[in-house]
Amino acid sequence: MDPNQDRTPRGNGNLGTLTVIAEWENAEDLADQTALANILNLAERIVEVRDIVAGKPGFVMVSDPLVSNAAAFGKVLSELCKQYGEKLAITSLDCPGGEYTDQKIAGVAATDSDIIAFADSDCRYHRDWLRTLLAPLANPDIDYAHGRNIMMVDSIWGQAAAVYWFYPLAQEVPDGPTFVYFSNLAFRRSAYLRYPFPGNPGNRVACAMWTRGLEASGLRGCKTMATADHPPAYGLGNVVRNAIDYSKIDDGRYAARNFGRGARVGRATLRLLREVLHSAKRCVYVGVVLRLNPLRVLQTLGIGLVYSLVTGIVQIGVAMFHTPQIPSVAAPARKV
Repeated sequence: MDPNQDRTPRGNGNLGTLTVIAEWENAEDLADQTALANILNLAERIVEVRDIVAGKPGFVMVSDPLVSNAAAFGKVLSELCKQYGEKLAITSLDCPGGEYTDQKIAGVAATDSDIIAFADSDCRYHRDWLRTLLAPLANPDIDYAHGRNIMMVDSIWGQAAAVYWFYPLAQEVPDGPTFVYFSNLAFRRSAYLRYPFPGNPGNRVACAMWTRGLEASGLRGCKTMATADHPPAYGLGNVVRNAIDYSKIDDGRYAARNFGRGARVGRATLRLLREVLHSAKRCVYVGVVLRLNPLRVLQTLGIGLVYSLVTGIVQIGVAMFHTPQIPSVAAPARKV
């Protein structure tokens, strides 16, 4: 049996029990109706695999009550339970002060399912996404499987994000998956015990460290075509905010590699120059691929340059005046 080939497992419950974990905070960046539609879409994707898992699939929604909009979250949970309460075991979980990876860890600790799947509340998952993602786990030698994340380009913001963002265009990966992302990942509980998540702080630096160490961890993974569409940052304010966030993540990666302050500043400066040139080059490419008119090409370039400049300048500032707290790579396994 070739573990690198996708399969759709057959039979009733042959994969064991399943829980899908999603955080709520990402969805709060979207309009209420869009956030609700995304969550209901995700629930429908979980329902699609009831024939291949044991018992009722679990769906855990994790929220930080210190920052989340309780009314909006309550509305989503109410509609979710109304439409899918009989088909899914729905759980609402509070994780006060928990960052991105903290919320994933809290979700894992709240369930005893054999298989855990991670999703993000702001992504839109294609039909049979979860079935495709879980298929390789029919092979007991496979520890985890990950899917294909692409950028939504249904607006000027999506088109601009295709210039600077880390998700590719669908046209760029028509027949293959992309990198490992926490928003499109399934793994066995036993695999978690062998390769636990980084310790505190459970931020997106920890997320990047964990996913980039998967291949070297000794776990056996499989790529799939389980597809998730990722939304861009809508509006210039959100573009700037995301640029600031990701500048801190990138500096955290350098600090995690034991780069000194001077080396981090140098890397950040080179990155700034590289990203400006990258935005200009990629803007032309995206314009051609999406057949944009010249004015739209200039608009995408302008937004891409804002992202590049803000990210680079903030990263230089962070490297000069602040050393981020870095989570340990070899954190002790948490009881699950």
